[in-house]
Amino acid sequence: MPALGAFLVNCLLSFMISACTQEKTSNKNTIDVTVKEDSTHTQTARASLNLTARDTTQRVPFSEFPTTPEWRLGFTASDGVELIEILPTSPELYDERDRLVSELYSPEKSSGVVLLSYGRASTLKKTAVLNPPQWTILDLHGNLRKETFTKLTAIAAEYNSGCYYLAPESFRPEDQEIVPIAEITDANLIFAIAGEPRKRPLMRLPLFDIPRDKDGTFTENAAFLPRNYRALLDLPEIKALFDDSARQSIEIFGNAIVATIAQSPDTLWAINFFGPGDGSNSNLFGIFREMAAGGEPLFLEGNSPLKSDFDYMYFAGFTAAADLDGDNHDELVVRALYSEGSAYAVFSLQEGRLVRTYSSFYHGL
Repeated sequence: MPALGAFLVNCLLSFMISACTQEKTSNKNTIDVTVKEDSTHTQTARASLNLTARDTTQRVPFSEFPTTPEWRLGFTASDGVELIEILPTSPELYDERDRLVSELYSPEKSSGVVLLSYGRASTLKKTAVLNPPQWTILDLHGNLRKETFTKLTAIAAEYNSGCYYLAPESFRPEDQEIVPIAEITDANLIFAIAGEPRKRPLMRLPLFDIPRDKDGTFTENAAFLPRNYRALLDLPEIKALFDDSARQSIEIFGNAIVATIAQSPDTLWAINFFGPGDGSNSNLFGIFREMAAGGEPLFLEGNSPLKSDFDYMYFAGFTAAADLDGDNHDELVVRALYSEGSAYAVFSLQEGRLVRTYSSFYHGL
């Protein structure tokens, strides 16, 4: 009996060693990720990552954290996936993105987000893509959360071109199928701050929306404009764009926001001057600081047609204001509506002047 017992023990030990070896081999692509919650609790998540050569080339590599604060615009798709915009810096990037999307998109599929291989984006790989190991996502409700982005994506549609987007690791469409998305609007706009913000941004929203008439068309309403606003028609920039007769029929509309661009909060106005006719030949957009006499112009831009419909605004208004870079001055976020879609522009105070510091890629659906 003792000899039989020893034999059974040896068999049991051999079986256990073999099982452990098989488990270690079968889990070679499993990574234990420990997330520290507080000083006494930890949460361990087992994330199985397919570390094949193909998936490794798909992932966008991490960059260093920037030495000065940087941020990007993005949006949340209808399926909850958050996307960060990678603006094209050359026509070659634009063409490469379109080529990669066309290989995966077919007209019978609905528009949406498609997963691309970073390894095949040879032109993009030559640029310095900002992608630190952690982003801070800020929405228009002032909510903050951390996220890591590793996937390269783009919006695919039959009649639409655009830019690259960063997507989080959790974005895994099966077989690279296109998933539905929503139009980029104020409702799903997000800001992505590289790393940790210097301080928690205070999100400011407009005091009101641009007034509309019963048909939904934006309209002039003195109750939603600065005092003595018609005096703005005497500005030299407006006189240069409109003759005396045209200025009598200009329609003025916009909205307002309270923001800090200098030493203290001011009421700022985003105002559109809509000329006679269809407006395509005579629009002007401006940002003004509210004054007793009407408004002090901080930024003015004529919207005369340039090369195509993509190059001029129909109208614009404030979406939000927030100190995204922690310099105690708010960035002003303006949504510009074009003939077939919308884009966002961000304005900041630089050397005493309000300038456009960021323009999102035009997006038409």
